[in-house]
Amino acid sequence: MNNPFVLWLFPPLLLSVYSLWSHGHSKMSWAWCFWVQGVIIIITSLLGFFVAPGWLWAGLAWGEIFLFWAYPRVIVARMDSYITVLNADAALQAAKQLRWFYWGQPAEFWRDMVLAVGCFIKADRDGGNEILDKWKAVVPKNLKEQIESYRLTGNVILWNWQYIVDQYELQKKAGSKIASGLQISASRAYGELGDIEASAKCLEESKLDESRSSVRGVALSLMPYFCLSGDRPRVDELMELIATGNELLPEYARLYWRGRCLIASDDKKGAREIFDRALESAKSHATNLSAWQSRIDSQLKTIDSFTPTPDRWKAQNERVWRIFQKIGFIQDIVAPNKYSWVVACICITITFAYLISDWHTYFPGDESVKLSLELFQFGVLDPKLVLSGQYWRLLTCLFLHKTLAHCFVNVLGLYWFGRIAQNIFGTPRFLAIFFMSGMLSGVAHTLLAPDTLAVGASGAVMGIFGAVAAGIFRMKEYLPDRIWRVELYWLAALAVVSIISDQIIPQVAVFAHMGGMVAGLVFGLIVRVPKPAYAVVQATPADEPSSLQAK
Repeated sequence: MNNPFVLWLFPPLLLSVYSLWSHGHSKMSWAWCFWVQGVIIIITSLLGFFVAPGWLWAGLAWGEIFLFWAYPRVIVARMDSYITVLNADAALQAAKQLRWFYWGQPAEFWRDMVLAVGCFIKADRDGGNEILDKWKAVVPKNLKEQIESYRLTGNVILWNWQYIVDQYELQKKAGSKIASGLQISASRAYGELGDIEASAKCLEESKLDESRSSVRGVALSLMPYFCLSGDRPRVDELMELIATGNELLPEYARLYWRGRCLIASDDKKGAREIFDRALESAKSHATNLSAWQSRIDSQLKTIDSFTPTPDRWKAQNERVWRIFQKIGFIQDIVAPNKYSWVVACICITITFAYLISDWHTYFPGDESVKLSLELFQFGVLDPKLVLSGQYWRLLTCLFLHKTLAHCFVNVLGLYWFGRIAQNIFGTPRFLAIFFMSGMLSGVAHTLLAPDTLAVGASGAVMGIFGAVAAGIFRMKEYLPDRIWRVELYWLAALAVVSIISDQIIPQVAVFAHMGGMVAGLVFGLIVRVPKPAYAVVQATPADEPSSLQAK
């Protein structure tokens, strides 16, 4: 197996086998499209093992994963965002797109979910419930909760707060497991009915901080609570975050909620001005003007009769805010989406060094060949030269790579795990772990494979990988049990795959990889890990050639 891209066939193959197994107990009328898609991915993956080129089949398999599984979920998320702003027409158009990816009953199901919401928006409660009820006996068990989620959405749209509270209290009294969606809806219902204490308690019991929900999604879920409790500073912070993703909440919806916050914080004059702006914005941009005008008019009619008590809920607001802070911390660890100039600069430097060192491939000529050879000769990890005193090679070899695939895989790994390591340890310690692990991986290669040249940042990346595993283990008291365990399981699986692939792919600096991983693991266990912000009781400043082997 000379092509490392062939290894990329294993994840699609395993995922498609799992998909077939997970849909094995569903009815044929529901599951046939998922079976067909799984078989297509399996065939594509298997062809990659026997028919060259492997990179082509790997690309096709991953493309099918995106087409069949990832992109439809993006459409569903977009559909839900349209429902949030009562745009049933746009949500229906999004649902219709799903028929190209979900065939048969699944496509009909999502279309009907939107049609039901459309009925609720038109105040046709019976029509919406009728559509939802017809699917209860058809969909797999895991989607029955989705039906009830849309029913809750309908009752929120209808402002049927007492119904939601009754459903919540009924399930709580029966000792049933309460879905997170019901708890969030119940929190909104209690808040609308004026019971902020119960609203906060619902959010605390929702276990939002034990999920992998996105920060923006959680901000959208928590915003009604902070608006109804009149916490203006936190509403401002949530609004700023939500405003960076305008598809989540357009201007007229943000103004509407800001107006409700001003009412709760006893700024009735400011609230009237904000509601006027919200109405003007809705007239220009809202597709369902009547629904938004009705909501704004309702607030203006009751604004003078409202008795605000914003200072009363400081303790409750503090507890709920900790949920949001914890969600942000969890996302930084398991799904980092913050841009890092430090990691980006290292990735750009590695890419630039590869292009220069492989310049003659793209621009043939005597001068380009000479430049490439000089760069390699100066920076390559030659154990004999290192032992003779040229120690800089332990550092320079990290920025040179043998092939484009080798460079790409290392940059990809560094970009993902580097940001996690930076979030866990802080920038100075991340840089120390990267360079120290990389150089120690070179030391391991020099001592254990003294006759072989090597280049590549793999040892440093493996060091970051090991440090991330150690850091997550050390921070387990700040992470939900389920999340830190799952993270360590899949990191262990990646480590096993890496070790196995090192034995299969020729010309790989095995000792450099292992040395870097062990070094990173040790550094991750001994360097200081700052506490997450939400866990700090009193805020304090945070620390923030053929013989050439690829490592």
